[in-house]
This record gives sequence, C-alpha cells and structure tokens, in this order.
Amino acid sequence: MLRIDARLEDINTGRILLGEKVVGSDIFVLSDSLTEKIASSLNIQEMIGSDKKVTSFVSSNKDAYREYVRGLEKFDKGLYDESIEDFNRAIEIDSSFALPYMRIGMVHTFQGRLEQGRRYLSLAQERSENLPVKERMLLDIYADLWLYTNIDDAFVKIKSYVKNYPDDWEGRFFYAVFLFQLGEKYDAALAQIDTMLMINPRSRWGLSLSATIHASQNEYDKAVEKVKLVKSYFPDSPQPYLELSNLYRQMKNYDLALSEILQLLEIDPDNYDGIIMGARINILRRDFDKARENLELLKKYYSDNPHIMNDYEDLQIDLEVWEGDFLDAIDHYHKLIDYALKTEDRTIIQSAYSSFANYFLNFDYPDSVVKYAEKAHEYAQLFENLNYALTLVELDTSYCTEAEEVLKEVLSEFRQRMPENIWPIANYLEDVFYGTCNLDTLKIIEAYDTLFNSPLNMGVSSTAYALGSLMVSYGMYEEGLIYLERITTGDLATSSPLRYLKAVYYIGVAQQELGNISEARKNFEEMLKYWGDPQIEIDKIRDARKRMQELAS
Repeated sequence: MLRIDARLEDINTGRILLGEKVVGSDIFVLSDSLTEKIASSLNIQEMIGSDKKVTSFVSSNKDAYREYVRGLEKFDKGLYDESIEDFNRAIEIDSSFALPYMRIGMVHTFQGRLEQGRRYLSLAQERSENLPVKERMLLDIYADLWLYTNIDDAFVKIKSYVKNYPDDWEGRFFYAVFLFQLGEKYDAALAQIDTMLMINPRSRWGLSLSATIHASQNEYDKAVEKVKLVKSYFPDSPQPYLELSNLYRQMKNYDLALSEILQLLEIDPDNYDGIIMGARINILRRDFDKARENLELLKKYYSDNPHIMNDYEDLQIDLEVWEGDFLDAIDHYHKLIDYALKTEDRTIIQSAYSSFANYFLNFDYPDSVVKYAEKAHEYAQLFENLNYALTLVELDTSYCTEAEEVLKEVLSEFRQRMPENIWPIANYLEDVFYGTCNLDTLKIIEAYDTLFNSPLNMGVSSTAYALGSLMVSYGMYEEGLIYLERITTGDLATSSPLRYLKAVYYIGVAQQELGNISEARKNFEEMLKYWGDPQIEIDKIRDARKRMQELAS
C-alpha cells in the first residue's frame, strides 16, 4: 500500500491552511484522488476541469505512462539504449503519447545521431496537443535546439521556463548549459547547478555538468570529486566511468583513464562508448596493437550497426595514418563513407565527405579535395557549409569568389539563429576566410588567437594547431610553441596523428630557428619514428629529413 500526504502552509506564519492524504496501491489513481480532494477543499474544482485525470494530460493510457516513467529513470541514469526500449513500449501502447518520442529524440541527439533525433522530435511535436503547458514548453525548447537550430529562440524560452518553473531541475540544467556554452560567466552556470542540486542532490546531470565546468577551468580535483559522487550514486550507469576516464585523459594520466574503461567493460562488456574510448586511450599510449584489439571487439559486437562501424573505420584511419600508411587510410575512408551512407543521417554523411576532403589537403591531390568537398556540400545543412567554404580557399584562393557566396549565406543564418553574444565567432571565422583569400597571414593569426582565447569555449586542439602552425610559419616561434606544445605535451593532447605529428614537425622547426638544436632534433626524430617509411612522402616529411641532415652537419 502507498500513502501520499499533502499540506498547504503559509510560509510567513508557518500556519497549516489545509492537509489531505490518500491511501491505495496505484500511484496514478492516488494522484488523481489527491488532486480532487485538494480541489474540493479549495473550491477550485472548476478551474482544473470537472473530470480531468493526471495521466490524461500526457497519455490516455496509464500503462503507457508507467513504461515512460521506467524509461525516464534509465534515461536519467545515462542508460540510454535501455531507456529507448521502455519508451518504445510506451509508444506501442499509446502512439499518441508525445513524451517518449521526445526522449528518444534526445537520446539519439546525445549519441550524435542527429537525423534520427530530429525525426523523433518532429513526431513528438505532432503529438504535443494534449501535453500540459510545462511539458509543451520544454518540448518547444528542445525542438528549437535540435530540430530547427534556433538557438537564440531556445535561450529566450529556457530563461522563461526557469522563471515559470523554478523547482524543475531539468530546466535549470539546460539553462546552466546555455550559460556555460554561450560564453557567460562560469560562476553563473555553477549557481544554477547549485540551485538544481538543492532540488535534486543526487542529480547525475547537475554533478556531471559541474565537473565539466570545473575541468574547463583546470580545476580537475573538483571535477573528479563531482564525478566520483555520481559513480557512488549510480554504479550501474556507464556515464561516470566514461566521464572519469575523460577527465584522467585530460590530466594525461592514461593509466587511470584506461582503468575506468576496464571497470566499465567488466560490468558492461559490449559498451561501445567504452570500447571506443579505450581504443583512443591506447592510441594516446602509443599501444596500437591494444587499440586494434579494442576495434575488433567493436566489430564483433556491432558489425551490423552502421553508426558504430562508422566510428570503427574512423579509428582504423587514425591507426593507418599513425604508421604512415596513407594509401591504406584512403581505403578505410571509402568504407567509412559507405557506412555513413547506410546511416541515412545527413550530418554523419556530410562529416565523412568533409573529413575525406580535408585529408586530401595533406597531399598533392587537389581534384580529390574538390570532389569530396562538393559531396559534403550536397549533404550540408545550415552551418556545416562553413567548412566547405574554408576548405576550398585553403586549397586554392581562386575559389574565393565562389566560396564567398556560401560564406555569406552561412554567417547570415548563424547571426539569425544564434544569441548575439556569440556572434563574434562568425566575425573571427570571416576574418580567417578573408585573410586566407588576401594572403594576410597576420590577420588569420589574430582571428584564431582571439577565437582561441575568447570566453566561448573555442580553446580546442584544432584551433591550437591552426594558430601554432601559422605562428611558426610567420616567424613567431616562441608564441607558436605555446599553442603547439599544449597539443603534444599539454592539456589538448590528441589521438589524431595528422594533428599531433604535424604539431611535432612545427615544434621542431621553431626549436631549430631558435637555435635549440637538441630539441629540434628530438622532435624531427619523433615525427620520423612514425612516418619514416610512408606510403606517400608529404612535404613535411621531406623537409624534416632535410632539416635532420642540416642538424647533423
């Protein structure tokens, strides 16, 4: 048996104005009964409708709602695949029930399957008529975020949502995400999380986001402490293991990072996120054989899943490139594109073609760059076309006029859909584009420097490489080393062989020009240790060999 007690209290005097209780075995019937009793006591039955039931606001079937609640419990723990099973059962019982569609859409979005996510969010919106105002408002926010990419509208709505529903922890969580990601002060985001944790002290979402914010400020001890709390609360959830592993990876403690993955795989042997992260950590440890073992596990469990096999081929490409097998990597790129096409997800397909085009920028294959950039352009949506414009002008400035039209369209959309405080991103990328077209290296450096050091969370390894390599090429050796060494020995360590080994090359160049002969030799030797016998000898390999001869003499 269950009992629900409710009381209405005057917070100024502490006086109890009314109290009601209900007893029974069905939580949904109890909720309706309690609602009727309170309405009767307050004489407001007519305000909520003469016979409106709690479950009828969201689903006409309490069994469907029960399955949804089960799925939501797993969703909150980060057991995403398992939650989808419950949400689908809810849909089988009541196909007009909007909320399970919304949650499935969120799961697919979190897992990087954006096309599927959009489809389910669209299905949820089609069924949103019976939702209460609160749930409909939340769905509208998520639709603006992931279905329509109207980030500015979503930000306005989430602020209103938190004001209207201050005790809803989910709304506060996404408001904190906005504050963090949109370049606001970190303490404002943490304040929202603190309030959220007062509502739900064991919230995995709140503790994990707090850890992410602390890590972004290099407060790793605080970040680890938060995620360890999550792990103690939810030992069967894969998320704290993955998050701890990622934190230890950022701290360059690869043994601890791998230990978390091994613990996860003990309780969940076919967890694909764990297997993929294990492979990346083994690459960082330069244990390529172990990384290949991880990938074989992935293939064993998921050979019929094109989304996961797309990740498999992506990692196979990295392993081939680490060993200088550039032509073999091309074979894996073709397989990656085949899997991407099987996903029928435009974002994944665009990313595969775009990555292939950028890969060919490293070689003297201009026709291939254009071919695959055009393919990516066919599938690109909204801001994805920015990469198309930048790739073409990096290849050849003769494309500037053609690419400029694409750039203007993308940046116009960006400014319409994004909050004004992140418009500077568009301005900086515009400077990169025109700096490239006008052969103005200093302008490009200034744009990347401002972007990297802005409060907009753009201090990532790709920006650090672009900035550091340009600085070295421009003769700003000491300044360039600061950014490049963050990739090779600092907090921006990457498993990407092209980014890492080209950063090593530029460090060698800078050290040689600064007269640090032993440091220069050490870096060129490291580069040639992996690329000493390449299938294609790129210009940087040839130059490294030449410089090694100069240093030897």
